[in-house]
Order: sequence, then structure tokens, then C-alpha cells
Amino acid sequence: MALSSAGLGSGLDVAGIVKSLMDVERAPLNKLNLKEASIQAKISALGSLKGSLSSVRTAMNGLQDISKFIGLRATSSDSSFANLSTQAGAVPSVYKLEIQELASNQKLTSKANLFTSESQVLATSTELGVTGKGKLTLTFGDDNGTNPFIPNAAKTPVEIDLNPGSDGNLTLAEVRDQINAKDAGVTASLVKVGDGDVRLSLVSKDTGKASGLKVDIAANGAATNLNKLAYDPDFVFNPASPTINSNFEVIAGNEAKDARISLNGVSISRSSNVITDVISNATLTLSKVTTSAVNIEIKSDSSSVSTMVEAFVKAFNETSKMLSDASAYNPASKQGAVLNGDSTVRGAQQQLRELLGFEVSGTGSLKTLSDLGVSIQKDGSLKFEKTKLDKAITADPANVAKFFGAYDKTTNPTSTPLSAQSGLAYVFDKVLKGLVDSKGSFDSKVDGLKSSVKTITQQRESLTLRFNAVEKRYREQFTALDINVQKMQQTSSWLSSQLANLPKMS
Repeated sequence: MALSSAGLGSGLDVAGIVKSLMDVERAPLNKLNLKEASIQAKISALGSLKGSLSSVRTAMNGLQDISKFIGLRATSSDSSFANLSTQAGAVPSVYKLEIQELASNQKLTSKANLFTSESQVLATSTELGVTGKGKLTLTFGDDNGTNPFIPNAAKTPVEIDLNPGSDGNLTLAEVRDQINAKDAGVTASLVKVGDGDVRLSLVSKDTGKASGLKVDIAANGAATNLNKLAYDPDFVFNPASPTINSNFEVIAGNEAKDARISLNGVSISRSSNVITDVISNATLTLSKVTTSAVNIEIKSDSSSVSTMVEAFVKAFNETSKMLSDASAYNPASKQGAVLNGDSTVRGAQQQLRELLGFEVSGTGSLKTLSDLGVSIQKDGSLKFEKTKLDKAITADPANVAKFFGAYDKTTNPTSTPLSAQSGLAYVFDKVLKGLVDSKGSFDSKVDGLKSSVKTITQQRESLTLRFNAVEKRYREQFTALDINVQKMQQTSSWLSSQLANLPKMS
């Protein structure tokens, strides 16, 4: 009868013997695993190098944007009073600014004790007659201080229907809500000053003298309380002229005013504190009245170009080091890095060296990167001298832009115009595209390595099937041997017992 566990009967270490034999058998599989690990390490390293090369490409691509070379910077000697920002087309200039008055919006406030509470009824459905509603008209314009109100031709008067609620009463709070619901350029609010004194406030959303307010009320004659909402600025300044009473007032400091400034001695007024039409292609933002003149300036700004060149140098140096480290060989340990001897890496290094020495034509004394402050060090890294680039940009920004092949990307968003294809940035992009784009040399190399991994996987699966069969055969053979040895041991024991029982010879 066979034993349930091999080796238990005979003492033969079947499991150990099979394991030792299979360790020898599996040697080719271990070699495949090591080979795959090496290939996977190469794939990972190539991916990292591709990403680093892409960062070099991105950094150089930024230098194809012409707007970076004609950049301007606006400054203010005291930004707490005024700020200046520029748009495309602005030109270098210097201004002396004085702010005499800021633009403001008008704030109307009902007079004291005119309204007693938010729930005060100003009209009923019965008082409003057949139409069942009143009408409030907001007219924007210039009250001109002492002259007749001048309507703002750019703003159409807004008519607001005043409808009583479901209870047939039109309250002060409902008037406020119906004005706000119209979104007519005026905000209405109620302020409780004290018992029996609630003020209605009407605030124009826009600043400027021409954004003052006139309020007209049209209602059935019986709705006399509704006329308390009327405001005629002419009455304020000439009470004998109009027939409509005025129940609102403009508290000092709440007038609709234009901004008044002096720019290089020229007096200017505008309706807003954000002025876009005084300095060409620039926006002047006023914050407060000046106590002394503020100097504002628009000047050439090369910082964006310097920043991009610096970013390129940093990306290039990081990539160059990664390429060197990945392909290095240590003679002391006689060990090569993961991509030592790799043709793709060698090719990338060679192409980068050639790009650094590329000469641009048609740009006068600017021929190579070294003419713009980017020089090659003994270890192959780049060094950037910002002052040299700034000097070149100050002398001729258009020529520096031509060196890199900068162009207007807003009009050419998808392709580089022929005129820019002789620039360094385009040449860089073309070379790096061949390295890192889809189906470029790095992807092609990775695809080949992945194919090798696939082949190894297939070989491993095939070997694993064979090893399983071999192990099964070994186990069957040594189990049979174990059983036979046990039988032999049993037979030997029986024979020994029989011989021991034989009569002794005298």
C-alpha cells in the first residue's frame, strides 16, 4: 500500500530531492526573469528621459511667441493711488499723474420720517384704479448741479410696474423688491433709522456724472402716497420750476461724479475709475485722490524672455545629466548604467550637442546661443548670463525674436510660418519632435523592448508548463521509489526476523 506522504515510510526526502532537481531545471526561467527585469528598467529609464527631453522642447517652444519679445511693463511710483496695466500695442512712455477726484455713483435717500415702516402701504388696488398698478420710471442723466437735468442718451429710461400683493396692498418693501427684480442698474434698499423712520435708498450701479437719477411716478390720482417715490433733481435746485415735489435728497459725498485727473498737465475727466481710452493700449486704475503727483511708466520688459531662457537652460542641464547618468560606465566596478551603450541615448546626446552649436543666419552678430549669454561649460552643462541677453534685447528686441524664430501665435496657432522656420526654436522643436513625439526614436525603442518583454512572457509560459510536467514526473518517480524502498525495508525486516528464529547450529 502506497504511503500518503512521500518519504514517510522509507525516510527518503522526496520533497527536498524534487526541489533540488527543479531548481536546476528552472535555471533558464530565472535567466528570463533577470532579462525581463533589465528590459523593464530600460523602458522606465527611456520614459523618464523622454519626459525630460519633452521639457526641453516645451521650454524652447515658449521662445516662439513674439509677444514675449515686445513685452512691456507698467509701473507706478505709488500703487496705492493708481495702477497701470498694458495690452498689446502699448508703447514705452512716462506720465505724471494727479487725481483730483474719483468717479462715484449716485446714492439717493428718502427724507426723514417720509416712510414709517417696511410694511407701510403706499397704494391699494382700489386706489390704483382700472390698471391696478402704478409705474415707476428711472431716467439716468446729469443733474448738472444747477442746470436742468440732462438725460443720458446712452441709457434708455427703465419703466417698472408697481403691483400690489395678493392682499391688494402695495407696500414699501414690495416697491424695493420690484425695483431690484427689474435689474435696471439701480439697487434699492431700506434702512431703519428709528421708530417711525425708514429710509429708501436708491443707488446707481454705474459711476459717472451721467449716471445720476431722476424718478417719475405715474399712478391713478387717488394713489397720492405713491408720489412720495418721485425725485426730480430740477426741483432741488429750482423749487419754483417743477410741479412734482421731491422727497429724496443726495447727502454730501453721494453725488454722481466723474473722475478728474491731470496727466502730464492735461486735465481729463472720465465716468469710471478704470480708464481705458486715455493712454493707448493701457488701462489706468484709480484708487484714491493724490496728495502729490504719482509717476507711472511703461517700459520695455525683457524679464519674460530671460525667464524662458533660464527655464530652457535648467531643463537642458537636467536632461543632459540624466542622459549621461543613464548611459555611464564605471571602470572601477566595470558596471554600466541601465542604458550604457544604448544607441537611442547616444543619438539624443549627439543631436543636442549639434543644436547648441547651431548657427542662425540673417540675425547680424547674433549667430549662436552664446551670443545671448548661454555658454557651454567643460562638463557639457549650460551657463546663463542674463545681463548679456538683456543687453541684446534692449539693443534690438526684434532681432532677438528673429534669432529664435518668434512669430504671432494668435494668427498662426497650429503651424509655424516659413519666415520663422530658420529660427533656433523651430530647429530645436523639429529635432526634439523626432526624439519624443509618437513614433519618434524613443517610442520606437520602447516598442522594441516591449516586444521583447512579450516574447519573454510567452517563453516563460511555455517553460512553466514544461516545468510543471517535469516536476510531476519527478514526484511520481520518487514516490514510486519511496514505496519500493519501503517494501524492500519491510522484506529485509521480515527476513531478518526469520533468520533470527532459525535453530542454532550446535
